[in-house]
Amino acid sequence: MVGHRFIEDLLDKSDAANFDITVFCEEPRIAYDRVHLSSYFSHHTAEELSLVREGFYENTASKFWSANALSPSTVRRR
Repeated sequence: MVGHRFIEDLLDKSDAANFDITVFCEEPRIAYDRVHLSSYFSHHTAEELSLVREGFYENTASKFWSANALSPSTVRRR
């Protein structure tokens, strides 16, 4: 939640072309409303709990990986 909110604020205040954003997440779903997670089990769908607008990553040229990032390399860059 916090990481996604940070990206939204950053892109709202800056030109997205200035950044190359990659998000790594161990969970199978993108950012969701954990506060209302119990509602998911009663009457909401996973899509309704999502905090990410449809097309957000594609429209902001950001990348999202549902994977475990073990350790980023500070030496090797593309």
